[in-house]
Amino acid sequence: MKYIIFVFGGTENQDEFVNSVCDNIVTKIKVDYIKYFYGDTSCVYTFKSEESFEEVSKSVTKILQNVKVSYFLLPYSDFEINVKIDEDTLEHLFGKELDEEVPDLDEMDLVEPQTFFSRLDEALANLKEEDFDNDNDIDILPLLKKKKPVKTLDEILDQINQNGVYSLSDEDKQLLDKYSNQ
Repeated sequence: MKYIIFVFGGTENQDEFVNSVCDNIVTKIKVDYIKYFYGDTSCVYTFKSEESFEEVSKSVTKILQNVKVSYFLLPYSDFEINVKIDEDTLEHLFGKELDEEVPDLDEMDLVEPQTFFSRLDEALANLKEEDFDNDNDIDILPLLKKKKPVKTLDEILDQINQNGVYSLSDEDKQLLDKYSNQ
């Protein structure tokens, strides 16, 4: 699985901090590769690991627990990420794979277009002040996952027309009942 970490907050020696985090990720997480890009007050790491999100999350928490920075750790897919950065940085962090392979449309779950950062904004907007009152980490990953699109009445009726009423899932039937009661 591929991961991305956004770290916000500068340190006295940013070069040393960035390299130290990189070294810790390499030694504490079994990574196939790691790449990073940083400035005075933030850095981004991308890496690939066969470890589960839970295992990677625990390791990253341990690595950054005594540093006064904020961070986001997220799994990502080449086909479900939207970035706006210069071409050299894009290639450095993600390689050319972001635009090399195009998945077969029949194999993709097509959903309402929504970029990663708009999902992140929505997840952050839903956090409450009391979520930050304790020392526990907040798992915002469930908040970032794409919401399944709700079929319209026309889409359900088209499905019935094309495949018959028996092709409807239980969810489709419930939606049809809901639409008929409106």
